[in-house]
Amino acid sequence: MRSLTSLRLGRSLIRPNQLETFLAESPNLKELNLAWCENLWWGHFNFPEVDFEPKILVLNALTFGFGLVEALISRSESSLEELYLRNCSEEDDYDYSLEGLRLSNLKKLYLSELDISDDQLTHLLMGAPNLDELELSNCIIHDALLLRDLSFMNLKTLDVGKSTIKADQLKGLLKNAKNLEELDLSYCKNLGDEGLGVLELS
Repeated sequence: MRSLTSLRLGRSLIRPNQLETFLAESPNLKELNLAWCENLWWGHFNFPEVDFEPKILVLNALTFGFGLVEALISRSESSLEELYLRNCSEEDDYDYSLEGLRLSNLKKLYLSELDISDDQLTHLLMGAPNLDELELSNCIIHDALLLRDLSFMNLKTLDVGKSTIKADQLKGLLKNAKNLEELDLSYCKNLGDEGLGVLELS
């Protein structure tokens, strides 16, 4: 399968050892979709010694903590352009910090329904300075979005619908996203009148 460039296994029953074989035999993958693969929620993953430079990773509903998510992201740092981590969870008593990631080519980041800590979000956003699309819908919004060092100058689309975002967080975010073209604030009940006032002043 050396010529394979796209592998979509969403909701399949693939196991970690089978995935290792697939990756070892498909060094030219540019898109890998493992969303909702329930057999990947458990067990340990050993990354094969192969070049791995995908542009698109879809890891929705997987679990941090046994090496798969971390390995796939870290091994594709230089090439990754789109990353989907929707509805991912973390094993109890496990802390994957995301510190040190360098996702300089990442353009689109989808994190809806992700239980992500303030530190994790900070490291992830600091490591991806060239985003043009960011989704944080249905998330608990942390003050990581207020960091002065964060750059959203390339951000065109922001979706924080159904999130816990507050007026001060929105204000800080918009201050760093001067070129924003699309903003979704649907069902953001914590904004209130003050949040709408932030939009008027932006």
